[in-house]
Amino acid sequence: MFHTTAPPSLSETSGSVPLDDLVELAPELIWLEERGVDVRALPDAPVGRRADDRPVLYLVPAGAAPPPCGPCEDWTRRPLRAAEVVARAERLLALGTSAPEVAAHLEDDVLHVDGQVVLVSAQEAKVLEVLLREPGRLVTREEITAHVWPGERPADERAVDNRVKTLRRRLHGHPVTIHTVHGRGLLLELRRPT
Repeated sequence: MFHTTAPPSLSETSGSVPLDDLVELAPELIWLEERGVDVRALPDAPVGRRADDRPVLYLVPAGAAPPPCGPCEDWTRRPLRAAEVVARAERLLALGTSAPEVAAHLEDDVLHVDGQVVLVSAQEAKVLEVLLREPGRLVTREEITAHVWPGERPADERAVDNRVKTLRRRLHGHPVTIHTVHGRGLLLELRRPT
């Protein structure tokens, strides 16, 4: 079982002073590892979920682009701030105690989620096809546009956003969430509420 209480050295730090070196935060990073969070310093560490489904916290160099993250992954930029590491760690640790993922598949214009049926339009089904290929993977709007409107541009530049807005309404109350990663894309999360 994960513990969400921060170690004393982290909770006593104001977080307003940047920590220039990983060595200064080593006890806290070890604390995260002991509780099941895989801490990876980029650019040298691999990006992607672990086979054992441990949550991952990426330490991103200043000025570098953060990696695409799924629901049990997060990142923070160096120089590290203790308060930021604590907040992200607590989120990841809470996810580690969440309920298991659910099964979902699309058949024609019908989404089947844990024995429930959600009717969607043809274009909404195409959006879901892309997102369901790999739940938790960041999908760009360009990927979705190419799949839903192959070889053409939609008449409305907000067409993808409009389909997602409608899908979110249809999926309300179901264990399916479409997250927006601003400026980067969308990802689909399948998880029972905790």
